[in-house]
Amino acid sequence: MTDNERYIFNKVAAALCKEYDVIYITDTEITDTPSKFPAVSVIMTNNTITSRYVTFEKTENVVNEEYKIEIFSNLSDGYGKDEIKDILETVNAVMTDENALRTFSEPIFNADPSVSRRIARYRITQTKQEE
Repeated sequence: MTDNERYIFNKVAAALCKEYDVIYITDTEITDTPSKFPAVSVIMTNNTITSRYVTFEKTENVVNEEYKIEIFSNLSDGYGKDEIKDILETVNAVMTDENALRTFSEPIFNADPSVSRRIARYRITQTKQEE
């Protein structure tokens, strides 16, 4: 199976670590209030074969992948929203470099009102990455 999740995660994480001295980045769902802030979750949510590019040997050469990027900030007085947008700008630059299309970006209600949260979704047609 062609799966580029680790590759995309590493690219996003490297860019964010370069921009932020302190940032929590995970490749798993954040189901509760993060233990560190700002926090970013990068997860592939879908991976489907592009049947047009399957070889006679049934090799997957091209897949459509969808990614969910979830960003959390605990800065107060509206600064959390600004921090999230700055982080999203960095993520967006990486994803655009990978020819991804942003299909969704919206602030999300968070149970803890002191935490700002936003989800962005990207779709990308990927070729198999060399090992």
